[in-house]
Amino acid sequence: MKKILLIIIFFLAFKTADAQRRPFPPNESPPVFSDSDNSSLLKGATVNAYGELFGNGFLMSFNGEYLYSNVGVRAGIGLYFIVPNIPLMLVLNTGKTEHKFETSIGAVLAPNVVIRDVFRTQTTQSYAWTAAIGYRYQPRKEGFMFRLTFTPFFTDNIFRFSGGISVGHSTTYNN
Repeated sequence: MKKILLIIIFFLAFKTADAQRRPFPPNESPPVFSDSDNSSLLKGATVNAYGELFGNGFLMSFNGEYLYSNVGVRAGIGLYFIVPNIPLMLVLNTGKTEHKFETSIGAVLAPNVVIRDVFRTQTTQSYAWTAAIGYRYQPRKEGFMFRLTFTPFFTDNIFRFSGGISVGHSTTYNN
C-alpha cells in the first residue's frame, strides 16, 4: 500500500511541475473554441433537466442527465422530508421513437437514511442501491420530457418498492 501511495505522490509531483510549463510559445495564443468545433462534448448529446416526485430521490429530487446515443449518466439533489440526498444513476434507454423504455441502476447517497420495507423492517445506512424501470417520453430535439418509473431500493437486508413521476426539459445538440 505504501508503494502505491508513493507512486501516486511521485506522479502528481511531476504532473504539477509539468503544469507550470507554458503550453504555447510566447508569440502564440491558445486556440479559441467555438460552438462549431467538432470536438465538443455536447455534439449529438441530449441534456435533460427535470423534477421527480417519489422516485430515486425518495420524496422529491431535481436531476440533470447527460445522454449520448441512449446511454447516459444522471445526478441529482433530492429531499426525504428534511434530509438531503444525492441520486447517482447509469441510464439506458431503448426505443427508436420518442417513446422509450428506460432502465437504470445506481445509488442514493444520504446521511443516515432510514429505509423501511413492506414488513416494517428498518435499517439505517448512508446509501441505498436503487434502479429505475419504466416509460420515458424523450423528444428527438428539444422540448417537454416525461418519465413514469418503478424505482425499488435495496440495502443489505431491505427491499422497498417505490415509483416516480418526472417532468422537465430536454435539449439535443446536433450541431
